[in-house]
Amino acid sequence: MLQEPDISEKLKRDFKLSDAAFSQMLQNLCIALFAVDLKTLTLRVVSNDTYVYDIGKTYDYREYYATNFKGELEDRYDILAEITPEKLSAIEPGGVPKVMSCELKAYPESIVKLTIYRCPERQDLVYLVFSREHKASLLSAIAARFIYSNSDYFIYLDARRNTYVSFAINADSTTPPPVISNDYDRDIELYANAYVAPEERENTIYEMSLARVTEVLDEKGVHVFYTTVIENGERRRKRLEYRFYNKAERMILLYRSDVTDIYNENHRYAEELQAAVDRAYRDPLTRLFNYQGMGELCRERLEVQKLYSKALLFIDLDNFKNINDTFGHLKGDAVLEEVAKAISSCTRESDIAGRIGGDEFEILLDNVTSHQEAMQIARRILRKIEEIPQKHSLDVPLSCSIGIAFAPLDGRTYEELVKVCDERAYEAKHQGKHGIIAL
Repeated sequence: MLQEPDISEKLKRDFKLSDAAFSQMLQNLCIALFAVDLKTLTLRVVSNDTYVYDIGKTYDYREYYATNFKGELEDRYDILAEITPEKLSAIEPGGVPKVMSCELKAYPESIVKLTIYRCPERQDLVYLVFSREHKASLLSAIAARFIYSNSDYFIYLDARRNTYVSFAINADSTTPPPVISNDYDRDIELYANAYVAPEERENTIYEMSLARVTEVLDEKGVHVFYTTVIENGERRRKRLEYRFYNKAERMILLYRSDVTDIYNENHRYAEELQAAVDRAYRDPLTRLFNYQGMGELCRERLEVQKLYSKALLFIDLDNFKNINDTFGHLKGDAVLEEVAKAISSCTRESDIAGRIGGDEFEILLDNVTSHQEAMQIARRILRKIEEIPQKHSLDVPLSCSIGIAFAPLDGRTYEELVKVCDERAYEAKHQGKHGIIAL
């Protein structure tokens, strides 16, 4: 199977970058990522390219602030003032991230961007992200080039660390993901439970899981799926696409687009198509399947489910011509509708019922356990049809003759079963009507 190239190859062409220049840009998005716990006033080092041995360690925040931050930021008192415990506590959870530019001693030739963000799900956490400005500019260009104008968000995902940064979020989106996450799998589950339609949550969590994403990307180079999100009480259809930014480094780009209008148009077309199929396969009077629909569905069911026993019932109304002649066709049509209701009330959801002629009906009983089960259903239909004249104040009796054929005993194809049950219904009518013959 041919794989789509990862986005890094496209970017080298689109931005006319040399391999050396591009390699420099492929360094990790974050120079350093810190999680500050406001309750305990501790700082956890999630990522730190300068001091790799610090990753995963936890420090007293005031001590780290006094030694590390003051040492790196030197005379940038404006930034130091914004990351005091008091200032961090005043940040609105889930609000717009605060972004400031600065210089760090460890990166003297780079302009560094500091992003400060307070987590909405865990309001005691504040994230401090230091990243190179040129990387931010590059990703902005990616977003502009690859993301549709109706994109909801654009995420840079580190599959090795199970972390991500939401680089671009549509300001109009009412269901944005956390801006920064140090546990992608956990946060997508929280997100799905908060916003995704209940019937699609389980599948969405599965399709967005890191294991599933990397599995599909390794096989196909792109992973796309659709889900439904509740926004302002309205169901919106979303398209999510994952691609490798750098396969070797397991860096992934994810963006989500709103495709509700396209989905609604396709859904409307599908409904119109289904309505056309129904008109072709349904009897307009009784809404049961017609001759064509009954034949095709029964053939399909018998072909696909050969191992399960089935029964085909042929029902021929007795004395129906007298009702039409005495009371007219309008009353006759009303009686046929009542017959259809009687048949539907006696059958199961898995059964197929149809009107195949003027006063002739068929039923394919699915997965019958015995001949007696089919006989019991036929007797119920017989009794309900007998009650119809009284319901409509008709002084003309109505009954039916029923023939039953069993698969595979009497045949394996629809045509074979029709021949047998038709003959048995004719025999029942010949014996005096109002009867059932199954063997």
